[in-house]
Amino acid sequence: MDFHVVSKVDNNIHESFSLDRSSYPEPKELSPDSARVQPVVISLTSNNLSYARFGDFLHWWDAYPVPATAPAPYNDKTKWGIVPAWGYGIVTESTINSLKPGTLLFGFWPTSSAPVDLKLSPSEPSGNWVEISEHRKLQMSIYNEYKETGHYDLPTSGTVDWPKEQLDNMAWTALLGTVWQTGYLLNKYSFTTNPEVDPNIGPMGASTPWSKEDADLSEAVLVNLSASGKTARGFAWQVLNKRSRGDGPLGFLQITQAPETIGEVAKRSAQNSGTPTKASGYSDIAGGVEWAAGLKPKKLVIIDFGARDNAVKKLVESVNESPELKEVKTVIIHVGSEQKVYSKEEMMAYLQDMQMLGKVRCNTADILDAVVASIGRQAYQDAVQSNWNEWSQERENNIPDMKLTWSDSVFGEHGIHGGWDRVTTGSLAPHECLVFKFR
Repeated sequence: MDFHVVSKVDNNIHESFSLDRSSYPEPKELSPDSARVQPVVISLTSNNLSYARFGDFLHWWDAYPVPATAPAPYNDKTKWGIVPAWGYGIVTESTINSLKPGTLLFGFWPTSSAPVDLKLSPSEPSGNWVEISEHRKLQMSIYNEYKETGHYDLPTSGTVDWPKEQLDNMAWTALLGTVWQTGYLLNKYSFTTNPEVDPNIGPMGASTPWSKEDADLSEAVLVNLSASGKTARGFAWQVLNKRSRGDGPLGFLQITQAPETIGEVAKRSAQNSGTPTKASGYSDIAGGVEWAAGLKPKKLVIIDFGARDNAVKKLVESVNESPELKEVKTVIIHVGSEQKVYSKEEMMAYLQDMQMLGKVRCNTADILDAVVASIGRQAYQDAVQSNWNEWSQERENNIPDMKLTWSDSVFGEHGIHGGWDRVTTGSLAPHECLVFKFR
């Protein structure tokens, strides 16, 4: 059983190690109201770097503490942690009568090939579970939720023979299924076109005031920064496919390192909405701003999904230099950070820039909680699943450049270890999708 651990002090430093079955899992007897689950398919993206970067502050390190039986120095939980990842796991043992071995669960897993013990409480609707272990009580709700997605016979060999099509669907859901909700929630609720039906809920959920005027894009140009990222692509699809003509935005500008691909996909989608679109590279931000100015907006809404090379500052500077735009109201919503490990000094500068630019933070979990409180979990799950299914039917057209890269290892260049090197150095290309199969 193999584990990948990351230094909590410097996320560039990481290691992999193995434990034999005599020392893991702990305890060997499964507790009441618990399930032992084997990770099956997990993904590794730049989001995992965020889980490490803010692991203490937002309690992501709490999900799967390093086993006490890990070799030194990795057994020091104050200095080392296991980064969690989205994907699927299969129940191998259970002390919960209604949760049988062979049940496949979608949720949050360790970057490890080892089974984990979850203490679960049933939730609504049926087939949903909440992890209630004491060490996870400070995590945001979405990270403690698990959902049944099927049931399979467990062969004595311990390896399920998954059909390729199902494995691929599991991989895409592991990679995109959760971050997909960010774009869905922002478009449908933070920028609602029908507040009487879909309440306007701000990027920080119910805790922050968000008016109908804040949500209105009818006279705005919308800017999608870091548009080739996975979360940003989902948002673009929502904007260009799920808004009626006249609801805005006046135009949709995407800044990306892959302007040709992103631009072609946007043009196809925009045939439905009629929204003018443009894709610009990071070296042509000024050209994108000039295009936006030509649409004569009354508001500029910038969604930063983790732009690189100080692109936000460059964009704001270019806007301020534009005679047509310098007096236009500008709103910047911060969704993600650049794919890199920040030093303490860089993090201080990053936080200062956020304050200086007046960025509005976005937290998917907070929006989701507010929506569920408003319409109910069943209604939300039904709606977002239908939305996901619609996108998935045209997946090859929606993300034509993205390719799955499979591995079955924690160790090595092609395992989680090597994947982490690429995530932390920013060398993971937008089209590369790292997924790992462990059973």
